[in-house]
Amino acid sequence: MEEQINVGDAVKIGTIEGTVSAIGIRTTQVVSADGTLNFIPNRNITIVSNKSRNEMRALVQIPIVPDSPIDDINAIIETVNQTVASKFPAITQAPTNLGTVPLPDGKLVIQVVTFTQPGEQSTVQHELLSAYLKAISDADITLPTIYRTDTPNV
Repeated sequence: MEEQINVGDAVKIGTIEGTVSAIGIRTTQVVSADGTLNFIPNRNITIVSNKSRNEMRALVQIPIVPDSPIDDINAIIETVNQTVASKFPAITQAPTNLGTVPLPDGKLVIQVVTFTQPGEQSTVQHELLSAYLKAISDADITLPTIYRTDTPNV
């Protein structure tokens, strides 16, 4: 109708997220990541977020502690950005180091942002984080260990 969504688009309609599998006169069908087929009455659709139309942001957060050698880590990030990022054709804008940022829980991270083709942001995010962590580890820089407090010690 107005080409807001097409079959195959990744969308969020209300609380439903997934891939459009059919668009009818009365309902739109969206398949969620877990395989659930959702039937959404078109009359109930007020806001559609189409995740298949524009570049998507991939935000990478590298955990650090206050006494981490931040200049060294930033140099490693720049090296990884120049070498590894070129191996991902899905990246549409080169990674940019946003610097050190405190999170609401008090932890510190270095944030790196890049933009990708639609649907590729999670893959790029995971690959870049892996590359950053490996390069930092190879430089013998210790990063904080994250412990989960919601699981019992075994």
